[in-house]
Amino acid sequence: MTPYCEKIIFTYKILLEMHKELLTRTINVGMAREWAEVNWAFEVGDTYQFDIEQFRGTSDTNLNKLIFSLKNWKRL
Repeated sequence: MTPYCEKIIFTYKILLEMHKELLTRTINVGMAREWAEVNWAFEVGDTYQFDIEQFRGTSDTNLNKLIFSLKNWKRL
């Protein structure tokens, strides 16, 4: 494999990790305000598969910007 190909693969892996982190942080922002009333229902160790669409229509400007970023990320 050429050094160029190695760099492309490495960069792609980093982008995947960054997307995962952005998704996690977006959900955390949503749970801190938009979904704060249901956040108490979760206990340590609980799992739930969030979909970013669950936060659509929010009046939280920052959350909307994060959602916009995630949606545009898919175009990369």
